[in-house]
Amino acid sequence: NEPAINWNTDNLKAEHEGDLYYDKSTGYAYRFQLDDTYHWQKIVDQDVVESLAIANSAKDTADSKRQVFITQPITPYDTGDLWITNNEIFICQVSRKSGDFNQSDWINNLKYTDDTVAWAVQENLDKIRQELNEFINSTVGDIANLQGQIDGKITTWYYEGEPNLNNEPAINWNTDNLKAEHEGDLYYDKLTGYAYRFQLDNTYHWQKIVDKDVASSLEIANSAKDTADSKRQVFIKQPTIPYDAGDLWINNNEIFICQESRKSGKFNQGDWINSLKYTDDTVAEQVGESLTVLQGTVQQITKDYVKFTDLSTGGSTTIAGDNVTTGAIKSKNYIANKSGMKIDLEKGTIDTKNTKWDEYGNILMDNGAEVISDKGLLTNLQFIGKGSLIGSHELAYLGLEMDLEANSFYKTNIELLADIPSNFTIEQAYVTLIHQPIYWEYQTEIATQKVMGWSRAIGLFSSNLQSYYMAEYGSGYYNTEENLVEISNAFGSSGWTPSTPSTTTSKVETKKSIDIKTSLKSGQLNKLVITSKANIPSWNTDYFENVKVLCQNTGRVMAILDVIGYMK
Repeated sequence: NEPAINWNTDNLKAEHEGDLYYDKSTGYAYRFQLDDTYHWQKIVDQDVVESLAIANSAKDTADSKRQVFITQPITPYDTGDLWITNNEIFICQVSRKSGDFNQSDWINNLKYTDDTVAWAVQENLDKIRQELNEFINSTVGDIANLQGQIDGKITTWYYEGEPNLNNEPAINWNTDNLKAEHEGDLYYDKLTGYAYRFQLDNTYHWQKIVDKDVASSLEIANSAKDTADSKRQVFIKQPTIPYDAGDLWINNNEIFICQESRKSGKFNQGDWINSLKYTDDTVAEQVGESLTVLQGTVQQITKDYVKFTDLSTGGSTTIAGDNVTTGAIKSKNYIANKSGMKIDLEKGTIDTKNTKWDEYGNILMDNGAEVISDKGLLTNLQFIGKGSLIGSHELAYLGLEMDLEANSFYKTNIELLADIPSNFTIEQAYVTLIHQPIYWEYQTEIATQKVMGWSRAIGLFSSNLQSYYMAEYGSGYYNTEENLVEISNAFGSSGWTPSTPSTTTSKVETKKSIDIKTSLKSGQLNKLVITSKANIPSWNTDYFENVKVLCQNTGRVMAILDVIGYMK
């Protein structure tokens, strides 16, 4: 089949040695290789299989292949193909079905082995610059006029409720000197969205701010994690302890962001990284009256992670190295969440941790087995056999019995009755036998004898269940002759004979039949018979010799019928 059907010479096959194949139906992967003959070898490396599964979901495999060139590409090549050269990865942007290789068809993507990190953050720097300058200009104001600030910083506080001198944070500013240090501090009421500034007009108090730009900037900052401790500080002098990750320091027209919180000790320059230039001509354009602060995305960049917060939902995505932490991932045709569920809207499939819903609405296990299909629910019906002798139940005597009136042996058996509903579709059926040898004792005229017995040449037969039973009152009962039809090779051509036991090597053994689903029918009572295929031994004039033969050819057997299929 495709693609190897056209590799009809050894030279063509040699060219494709090492090619990979991904079975989109089962999720299995294969490698084309030569071991005496060329063939597809199933791959058991889960990393390889998962990588191919990811590649399969990409649009550039629409032509059923993806190529990776390790020498200069030759046509044909397609958009999405890769070319690794001089430790760099190039991606094909222009498909070319014929003709010569064209360098411009390929663009450099990422370094393959060096230290270059592929972060697509650069394009966001203008937006970050706008947000930081907007926050600083709206909340700090004229930097030149604040150089005389006593503690060299403006702190923005985030609490719930209207501020006063008797709640956080001002409740602890119990001296005029402490209050003077906090002059200019900002307060954002998370319940109402109102903003306040701490100032001195005859007395210290919180003055409500009517400037919408200030309130909007504080709202945006409130959505960031770095206000989890209910404050953000903006230092206009060298920062003093304590400071927290996310605090800002304006120094020589540059903005530094705190990366390492420090609750005690001394200022450490290494805790702060230069972020963006801050000059009078970099102020963001005015937001205007139409700003709705509960819409849009706030970006936060640190040395350890990049975080995007959606103001309308409160949801966020954090990218840290090769880890992405988020809620649902949605695209035009794809949704995924962190529990492992993936929904492909274009294909109409749902993948969960252990199951998959395909485009037809079938539910499959991760190994490809269908749990629910248009045929119904995957179901296992199980039936236990009963022995033919009186007192012989699930674990039955299987072998010989004596008819003393007829001076002959007859075979014992196990009957399996399987009532299979009409709304059941049979996919597979098999009988499992469990055999246990018997260590027999019997008394002769001379002494007690002991002999090991086991069943021989066990076969499987089907039978039509008789419509009535023949019996004669007062003289016992008898069955009409059964018409047994052997299920060929059910336990092998000669039937199954367990291992020869002894008192030291005896063991319980099991044997599973071939698939016998063609011998069963839905919507009726099916009858199976397990009995020996061996010839009946000759009758002996010595009664005790007959007992010995009976014991030697009889073991204990349990029979279980499993019928696997779909129940509507």
